[in-house]
Amino acid sequence: MLLLQLLEVIKRAGSGVVAAVLSGHQHEGGYHCEEETGTHFIVMESPLLASDETKGPFAIIQAEEDCISLIGSGRGTLN
Repeated sequence: MLLLQLLEVIKRAGSGVVAAVLSGHQHEGGYHCEEETGTHFIVMESPLLASDETKGPFAIIQAEEDCISLIGSGRGTLN
């Protein structure tokens, strides 16, 4: 329900207003780009899935005027 409310607020704001929404955790992580608004939704994976070979998920967010970069560690990749 909360996600649907969030989507409604983003759609009311208009295309290009909200660049990205980051949240956590969903065990496998995830990524989705809402076509109507261009908003990127990024869900960090659960730290419970970390192992000796794979560090727990973390990211440093670098926001520029024309892009957002996530630099970090986790089991998956964002496309």
